[in-house]
Amino acid sequence: MNKLCFMLLMCLIILGCKSSLRDKIETKIQEKCKGIETCKIDLKEVTDFKWDRMYFFKTGAEVNKVLGFHYPYPGNDVASRFVFVSGNVVTYHEDNFLALYAPTKEKIRFNFYNDLAPYYCFDAADAIFDVRKTIVNRVVYYELTPQKNRIQVP
Repeated sequence: MNKLCFMLLMCLIILGCKSSLRDKIETKIQEKCKGIETCKIDLKEVTDFKWDRMYFFKTGAEVNKVLGFHYPYPGNDVASRFVFVSGNVVTYHEDNFLALYAPTKEKIRFNFYNDLAPYYCFDAADAIFDVRKTIVNRVVYYELTPQKNRIQVP
C-alpha cells in the first residue's frame, strides 16, 4: 500500500512539473546565449509541437476574430496569451498573468514595436527574436524583440 501511494505521489509530482513555454524559452536562451549580452533565438528550436503560426495576444484581444475559427479555451480578460496554430487547429496555448506580487518570475519579456496593436502574428519560419540580457537588482531578465522585417501586425 505504501509503495502504491509513493508511486501515485511521484506521478502527480512529475505531471505537476510541466514547464511553461516561458520556462523553455528561458532555458534555451541560457544554453544558447551563455556568457554574452545579446543573441538570437528561433522559437522553432524551443517548441516540441507542430505549428505554422504563433500569435501573441494582449489582454482583452478578440482571439476568435483574429484566428478566424473557434478558439476552444475559455476567454480571459486579465492575461496575455500565446496561441500556436497548425492550419485551423490550436496546437498549444498558454495564458500569461502579470505577476505583480512576484515580478522576478517574469524573466522573459517581449518587446514589440507597436504598443497599440492588440496582437502579433509570426509564421514559423519568421519567429526569430533578438535577445538582450539585462540585470536589475541582481535578477537576470531577457528581453525578446522580433526582428524588424519579420513582424506581422494587424
